[in-house]
Amino acid sequence: GYTEIEYEEGAWTPASSSINLSPSSGANYTRIGNRVTVSAYITTTQNSTGDFIVTGLPFTNTGVSQAAGSIYLRALGTDITNGSPMIVVASGTQFYVRFGGRSDSGNNVLTKMDADSNFWMSLTYEIGA
Repeated sequence: GYTEIEYEEGAWTPASSSINLSPSSGANYTRIGNRVTVSAYITTTQNSTGDFIVTGLPFTNTGVSQAAGSIYLRALGTDITNGSPMIVVASGTQFYVRFGGRSDSGNNVLTKMDADSNFWMSLTYEIGA
């Protein structure tokens, strides 16, 4: 038989407890079934250190490692010498940005970013059915 698959598009609001963000444009999501893809163009408005955590995902991640993402950072304060930045999903409605795709603390991106760094990101993750 035929099974109807949920489809939804909308906007989401990226935020962070670790750095001030200014979503510049295009913070959108598409949900098809139990997969959600989010994208955004964001500018940072301060310098910071520690974990780069982005919150506000439109749906709660199931907590399993069913996610893939990419990010492009521009206007970094210093050269990147320890790997490419990667998106690492945590459970709930947040994700981390770290160098080399590490899921544990360390290799933090914030120490490399200026107060006016820009980034474009895309992430696909799994939610409950």
